Amino acid sequence: MRALLWVRVLNQAGAFALAFLAVVAGPHLVTPVLTVFGAAALVSRWAGGVLLDRVRPRTLVVAGLAATGVALLALA
Repeated sequence: MRALLWVRVLNQAGAFALAFLAVVAGPHLVTPVLTVFGAAALVSRWAGGVLLDRVRPRTLVVAGLAATGVALLALA
């Protein structure tokens, strides 16, 4: 349970970092970046629900966190 809690905290910190980076990037990029971020969040949650019926939950969580890490590294 503690591991899941820390994974969730880390996940939310990553989500906050993306929104914060959009604001720091400048006023002309805030709207497009936050729009893409919101759309990606909506699609990823829907896809996670669909995939949860087909993939083991642990595998899905690991894949989701890995994808988040890769996306954050791509932004850096």
